Amino acid sequence: MTKEKKYTVNVAYTTPSGRMHVGHGLGCIISDVSLRYGALRRGEETFFGFGMHSTGKDLIKILGKLGEQEDLEKTLEKYNISREKREEILSLGTLPEQVDALVQEYRGQYQKVIEKMGLAVDYDTFFSTHQ
Repeated sequence: MTKEKKYTVNVAYTTPSGRMHVGHGLGCIISDVSLRYGALRRGEETFFGFGMHSTGKDLIKILGKLGEQEDLEKTLEKYNISREKREEILSLGTLPEQVDALVQEYRGQYQKVIEKMGLAVDYDTFFSTHQ
């Protein structure tokens, strides 16, 4: 990272709750527009950190559903998780390890979508609130 001044915005980071949806995208787009406009007015470069709000019941709920056999195909579709990824995540020994693996899975999925939207996100700065 360079030492030149960067303009940034505080955002309400996305809670990974399955497939990225329009609400997630809207929050990112509004933040990106605010960031770029503010940076343009001040003549500064932008900094938009990439993060997720990953504490709370959403990820625990998803892990619980992934552990059930009933309606497994619907669950995998709803949460956008492959059978292989499900097995990999559930095989981890502790709940914190499972949460981290699920966050990393959604990080990759969400990053692909955000990149397609062309937002000015710095992906190298990823953090999540459970860390």
